[in-house]
Amino acid sequence: MKRPDSWMPLYIGDYLADTGRLTTEGHGAYLLLIMEYWRSGEPLPDDDEQLASITRLSVDRWASVRRVLERFFEVADGMWRHTRVDTEMANAGERYAKAKAKSDAAIAAREAARREREEAAARAKVAMEDAAKATKEASAGNTDEDTLEATLEVSRKVTDKTSMGLTQPQPQSTYVEDGVEVTRPHPLNPAVAIIQAFDAERIAAFGENMRRAYPHSTDKLYADRWIAAGADAELCRPVFLAVCREFAGAKLAPPNSLKFFDARIANALAERNRPMPEGRPNATRPAATREAPEHAVERRRDALAGAVARKLATERGCSGFD
Repeated sequence: MKRPDSWMPLYIGDYLADTGRLTTEGHGAYLLLIMEYWRSGEPLPDDDEQLASITRLSVDRWASVRRVLERFFEVADGMWRHTRVDTEMANAGERYAKAKAKSDAAIAAREAARREREEAAARAKVAMEDAAKATKEASAGNTDEDTLEATLEVSRKVTDKTSMGLTQPQPQSTYVEDGVEVTRPHPLNPAVAIIQAFDAERIAAFGENMRRAYPHSTDKLYADRWIAAGADAELCRPVFLAVCREFAGAKLAPPNSLKFFDARIANALAERNRPMPEGRPNATRPAATREAPEHAVERRRDALAGAVARKLATERGCSGFD
């Protein structure tokens, strides 16, 4: 932001009206005086040597110009004061103060928003770390189908060449409902859904030849911690899509595991969980006025009478009443 003394307003009409009798030398000296006045922000000293130096004149030439220029200033108490310059400096200072306050407020708002995003990301990261710790503790010594190895095996099956894609058939169960045999798919394991979403976007961006043979050994761990923090496949898929397309466009090697996306998923969670800003209710609009029923009837009656009169006038061969 420019300081108030970095530019000086010059109202050409006012200036020429006040300085019509100045010579070229007088104009130059006068402009140099008021520019020095503006730059220093204070009255000029009533000292001929200093004033001659400001106007780039010799002391002798200054003595002849001084008599003409004195009338544009108030010379008193050893100082040269200029009322118009003082007024414009005060106005410029006020504008500068308002602009600086507005700029400071905008900077403070951006800083507050940045801190809010960082704090939200930090909370999401702590939640994922807690979830990872809980997952490790819960899976210690557990050998059932929900363990890491079992989930990796399921992930391998749903990401092979014949079953990849959004139309992947899920395991189904058949049971009787109201006497009718019904077959419905099991809901997909959330962690498997996230791993499958990553593989789908990876293949879409880099091609079938870059398909992973198996999920990475840490994929289940990261998927579980994201889920515990509130993520799901729908939140993760756009992150996978954006990164894979960016890497493919830059001809970089594709990400090999979910670990690569840990910070990005935390940011996506923080963005989704950011509170909505406070809205401003719309001003109440006045209800449209409606015509009173009796006025509407009277208006229609008058219109009908006018139409009948015009028809009669036409039949009689005239343009108005007889």
